Amino acid sequence: MNPEDDADDHYIDGCHGTLAPQQDEAFYDDRSDASDDMEKGRLKFPTSMYGRDRELELLRSIYDELVAAATTHDAGKGIHFVKSTAEEKEDKTSSTSTEPFKGCDPFRDSRILFMSGYSGVGKSALVNEFIKQTQSKYQSSSDGSQSVIHTSGKFTEQSTSSAPFSAITEVLEKLVIVLNDNVKENALYNADLQSKVWTTIRESELIGPGKEGNQILRTTFPILAPLLDSCDKTSPPQGSEEKVSNSTVHPSMNAINESTHELLEAITASLDQPLIIFLDDLQWGDGSSIQMMSFLLTSAKLRNIMFICAYRSNKVDAGHSFAKLMNNVKEARQSTEPSSSQKSVEGMDLLSLSREAITMFIADSVKKDVADDVAELAEAVYTKTTGNIFFVKQALEELVRKNILFYDVMYFEWSWVVSKLELGNYMSDDVVETVKGKIKDLPGDVQRLLVVMAYLPNTLTVPILKALMNHGELSFDEAYIRDLLKKALEEGMLLISVERRNYVFAHDMIRQASFGQEGDENQEELLLHISQVLLDVDQEPKMEWCLYAAVDLRNSLPADKINHSDLAKLNLRVAQIARSRGCMRKENELLKEGQRCLVASGFMWEDYALTLELYNAVIVSDYSVGSLEHARIAIGEVLKHTKSLDDKLQAHRYQLLCQTIETRDYSMGVEMGITILNLYGFNIPAKLKKTYMMKEQMKLKMAMKNRSYSCLVDLPLTYAPVLSIFYHVIRCALFSENKEVLKLLTWKAIKYSLKNGIDKDFPRVISMLGASLAKRGKVKAANELGNVSLQLTDNFREEKEICAITKMTTFVCILNQVQPFCNSLDPLLQFYKDLKFCGNVEISLGSMLAYFHSYVAAGLELSPLLESKLTLTELYCQQVHNPSFHT
Repeated sequence: MNPEDDADDHYIDGCHGTLAPQQDEAFYDDRSDASDDMEKGRLKFPTSMYGRDRELELLRSIYDELVAAATTHDAGKGIHFVKSTAEEKEDKTSSTSTEPFKGCDPFRDSRILFMSGYSGVGKSALVNEFIKQTQSKYQSSSDGSQSVIHTSGKFTEQSTSSAPFSAITEVLEKLVIVLNDNVKENALYNADLQSKVWTTIRESELIGPGKEGNQILRTTFPILAPLLDSCDKTSPPQGSEEKVSNSTVHPSMNAINESTHELLEAITASLDQPLIIFLDDLQWGDGSSIQMMSFLLTSAKLRNIMFICAYRSNKVDAGHSFAKLMNNVKEARQSTEPSSSQKSVEGMDLLSLSREAITMFIADSVKKDVADDVAELAEAVYTKTTGNIFFVKQALEELVRKNILFYDVMYFEWSWVVSKLELGNYMSDDVVETVKGKIKDLPGDVQRLLVVMAYLPNTLTVPILKALMNHGELSFDEAYIRDLLKKALEEGMLLISVERRNYVFAHDMIRQASFGQEGDENQEELLLHISQVLLDVDQEPKMEWCLYAAVDLRNSLPADKINHSDLAKLNLRVAQIARSRGCMRKENELLKEGQRCLVASGFMWEDYALTLELYNAVIVSDYSVGSLEHARIAIGEVLKHTKSLDDKLQAHRYQLLCQTIETRDYSMGVEMGITILNLYGFNIPAKLKKTYMMKEQMKLKMAMKNRSYSCLVDLPLTYAPVLSIFYHVIRCALFSENKEVLKLLTWKAIKYSLKNGIDKDFPRVISMLGASLAKRGKVKAANELGNVSLQLTDNFREEKEICAITKMTTFVCILNQVQPFCNSLDPLLQFYKDLKFCGNVEISLGSMLAYFHSYVAAGLELSPLLESKLTLTELYCQQVHNPSFHT
């Protein structure tokens, strides 16, 4: 044997000093991306899932059951859900109906998983792995079937103070990308799916082009405009956002819920596989989002969908709004489930990983084939982190930064030279402090970038980030900002959101650790700068969240750093936007902040117009959210300081409303209302004598010029808010059976309108007089007034709630006496739907009760389904704080 050949057998290719061709050290380390020593010293955590086999199995089984249920439903269509014509009509009365359909579970085609766990335990990673496995199992094939569609949204700690529906907006935005993306290279692109969804939306009676729900979706979720434009062949995409921004629609929360429900229903009905929606950190969900989720999760009509709702168990106690939501959803769904092994609601308490799983993870992280080789290191890390995977990663990186865990370039392996006990001493007990230490080791400009991004609930474009970073003497160009983002990405501080094509924090702990890197004074100046940049952003609808973020930042500043008057105006402005989106709670919060600013300024009522506008808005908002005591305080402030009766009118109206809604003492309401009307010069005596009534009747005839009531239809439209006070006093008179006052007030309202024109409340006034006459047996006169009131409502069709109330009063109290009861069934059902859509629970229940009364009076037999709905309606009535519903 040649000695040189024998010698070559002892050489290791690539080692320095050998005769073999030199190889890069990454060749031995199996790290193709390790191009320099800096990369070789950086930990690369494995992307595999560890210790979650049981949880993944549960997720897969839930989805598989849902697929099987959808398949069975399609195969048995027309068997399980066959209804009579009457039942089909009645079933439309509630999109969240929960009564059983002939023994069938109404929730069998949807699934919900409530996932709890501490921060950093791996909830998002688990869901991502589940989606990856599910897509692999049900992947699109050559036969044209669809891929599994999934979408997600994440609330942040700033969500409660940022724009409403933040995470739900993310969910819808990602769906729009899938359903409106013409890039065929997109893995989820499917032209047939797009066509199906567009057609379904186009044919919808609620959200189709030109329908009210379509405008509500555009107003509440501007990000939906491209999808809704695609469904509307008659209107070009341009200008859709302008139409939204100029909208005056103020939808109710129920209208937003039903419109969103209809959209999701249109999407899921077009899918071959169930849709997966993942909402994370629901403990930070804003009030409007929680209300919407409660509506969606208790809907029996939303099918072919799986909701995964994750939250931090240590942040949600029994009194938390999300805890109440979970209880309501479980009660609603489980009360209808037949006895079977399948449940439509599941729970998963995600615990930290086991010692064995952490050991395997660390072994793979440091490239050790045998777990025993890292036993000492794993034991020290596990003891410090108790198996929380995010904490584990931060602890390992901390050891690397302190050079306790290091990559030995001589042996091409990771090593450590201290004992298990000493290892523990080098790891922080507080993971946030650990991350802060990591941030402090980053370049200064990267630190500043993270600090700026930490104050924002959403991510921004590079040009806006540039404006945010250019503060004081600092000046950067866009290329440099991109380099900073890339550096933060490499350091594991940020991630790239594939769907939204932007940067987000890799974890909320990193966002939390980024706060407070500036001193207090610097922080205040920074917040002022950030808020100003956000206010200067082009306020297209999809960027409205910038306004919410800006006003929240300014509200958090010390009093000496802000202009109180300007901040009060800003709070009022953003509150008006919140109301236009149907978010009454958010509006109320902002108005209270504006009120606080005015009080703190010490110059309240010196800016008379601003103070009056703000306090009038507070009165309406407090009344809308049920804070009657606070509304009364604001009413007292307005009545005390306003200069004219016209300026007091709003306060007087709500003074009357607060009194009647709380006490239900309608006689007292009549007395208070007459006192208020007398302030406006209507001169109504405390006691109505016969001679006085005769004179007033004669004055009415003279004003009418002996014409019939039908002449009122031709009166011009005007703004006459005093008619609203007339209506509420007349309503109190009707309920307290004070027919003389009712007649007199109606006559005076008619005379006022003949002189000044009619407002939206005038049709209700006329219908009340007709109802009173019908009750006294004067059917002919009542019928005339009823028809006039119906014609008058045509002038105010955009006032859906007022029109529905007027028409319901006319049909129930007047027309039922002159036509068959069966003629009122369809109108009453429509009034119920309209009033429910507008969020008027009490009167919608009244319409439903009137429907059942007319149904029985018409001689029709109640089906089992209608009987169950009647029982449900009675239960709802018992929950209403109105004694008239309890009889």
